[in-house]
Amino acid sequence: MRTLPFLIVTMLTSIAAAAPTPSGGATDAEASAAKEKDSALAALEKKLHGEWRSGPCIGTLQFYADGTYMRDHWPPAGIRSTGQWSIQWNALPPTLVLHCKTSTDPADVNQTTKYNLTRLNQSALSLTARGASRALIYKRIE
Repeated sequence: MRTLPFLIVTMLTSIAAAAPTPSGGATDAEASAAKEKDSALAALEKKLHGEWRSGPCIGTLQFYADGTYMRDHWPPAGIRSTGQWSIQWNALPPTLVLHCKTSTDPADVNQTTKYNLTRLNQSALSLTARGASRALIYKRIE
């Protein structure tokens, strides 16, 4: 005959094994869904890579896979700047963040600019600055 402490330990072990994972742990389904989401977001970000041109007063943007960008012919004086880019996916529309590292306008250096990313596909990119009434519309340069 088994003792009461043995039965209690056996029951507690069974309960612990059946319990859901603590917060921070993920089930296989949750991990799979998170992996699919990350893959989809990476595919969208990859669409940003390349060179984009807007009208004569807006200039061009180039996004590189290593997370850097170059902006050229930016108004008012044809400014050229480079830096780091990222996309924040915590809200809709997502936010494109540009952090300037170098610029022909010293006032731009170390400044961060955020845009609502309102369109992104193989041929078109639309960005709206916070508080702006008009979108900056770019077409991909092939």
